[in-house]
Amino acid sequence: MADTTSAGDYRITITKSEKYRVARDGNPDNILGRTAGCRRLMYNRMLNATKTRTNKKGKYTWNTPNYPAFLDKENENETYLLEVPKQVYAQAFVDLQRAHQNHANNPKHYGTPKYASKNRRESFRLCNTNIGGKHAEGDIRWLDSSHLRIPKIGAIHVIRHRNPPAGAIIKNVTFSMSASGKWFVSVCYSYEISGITPAPITKNLKGIGLDYSSQHLLIDNQGRTADQLIIELAAAAHNGNLKGTPRYKHWYRENESLIARRARELARKRDSFASKDGVPVQSKNYWRAKATLARRKEEVANRRRDFLEKLSTLVADAYDFVCVEHLSMKQIARRSKGRGGYKLGKSTCDNGWGAFVGMLRRKLLERGKYLVRVSRFFPSTQLCHVCGHRFRGADKLALSDRVFSCPVCGCVVDRDLNAACNILVEGTRILFSQSSRGFAFPGLVWDGREFGREQARSGSVALDFCVVCWWVCCFSSFLVKWAFFVVFG
Repeated sequence: MADTTSAGDYRITITKSEKYRVARDGNPDNILGRTAGCRRLMYNRMLNATKTRTNKKGKYTWNTPNYPAFLDKENENETYLLEVPKQVYAQAFVDLQRAHQNHANNPKHYGTPKYASKNRRESFRLCNTNIGGKHAEGDIRWLDSSHLRIPKIGAIHVIRHRNPPAGAIIKNVTFSMSASGKWFVSVCYSYEISGITPAPITKNLKGIGLDYSSQHLLIDNQGRTADQLIIELAAAAHNGNLKGTPRYKHWYRENESLIARRARELARKRDSFASKDGVPVQSKNYWRAKATLARRKEEVANRRRDFLEKLSTLVADAYDFVCVEHLSMKQIARRSKGRGGYKLGKSTCDNGWGAFVGMLRRKLLERGKYLVRVSRFFPSTQLCHVCGHRFRGADKLALSDRVFSCPVCGCVVDRDLNAACNILVEGTRILFSQSSRGFAFPGLVWDGREFGREQARSGSVALDFCVVCWWVCCFSSFLVKWAFFVVFG
């Protein structure tokens, strides 16, 4: 999601995607599969014709011919390529260029572009054109509440569970097929919210601090877990009616044994076998077992997403600002070998904390509220939320210490509860400090000084002044060197 804000009237332009399921009768003659196959063929042809070169300095360059060079209108055997919208081929060319650019910018992280395979994720993308022309919505538009018009493909029957926002314009659509064989369409909307009224930043704001927990997903500043929080907020919002309210579970761990059994059944099968004529024949049992395993994994992901969506909606409706810690989930999920490894990868990925924070940011922005991000280097677990005493050096709490006991004031409290209280205090300080400087807009609010490893809970003005002076000195030194080079050669 991308957003831009105007400080005067708080007009917000939001780019948001909604994912819909394509109905069973919305893919006649497998037209979506054939379009994805043509896109894959054109992508592989362009990749095969790409000329790459790496010079002595290690700079990676490439030259890729565009898709019109591979469309031979006179070839009768390839007339099917002309039945596909040219936008599909144009976006395939863009994807190939981006793959080469990623490899050139960071070759250690991104390898060279690989050929597209039909055994991987089938997808294709189209951009909306002629917006404001004969049809104000463009070539890609909704014909009614359940049919999406695509150029050269026609009307696609879609199960639209949520109506588009008022005044929304379709920017692009992406069709993708899941591993279980279901087709989905992701429609990217762009719309403007002009009547938004941001919550005034006063002492009367209602906030909550959330600390990540591998066992319970989160702990708030009142000691409530994710399960207790969603029940309490749902009961308050729906007058005690908890029908349809999901409960927090470790979804993958509950289905792990069944998933492992389906995976073993799939491993015992072959995808194809040789017939009497020597022609390979696909095994129906293999693809049936593969689809069964994919449906089981898809069900786990859907249950997790449903819980996170409903919890984030309730939190965004109940509070004016939410304070969370800016964590690196990749480092937490990394499973270290040897001594010192916490082995939290499975629990971290099963919780979906990163997706939950993204949902919170989007929903708080639409409501004119604030998501305050606290630096990961802020010692939330080492500070006492009552007296402010901090554990340092050898006295620091380890991850195995689950109870915080302050030697100064004698406060004994759960470690995660203490951290959530500290996150709320620090987040409140960041929100008010950014508001005083005119940088607090609805959506994500964060402290510009969070790159520092050691942050004081006071003296923010002096620290900001030091940072500004450091940047001024660096820029002045650069100007002096440049002037000396210009004058004296």
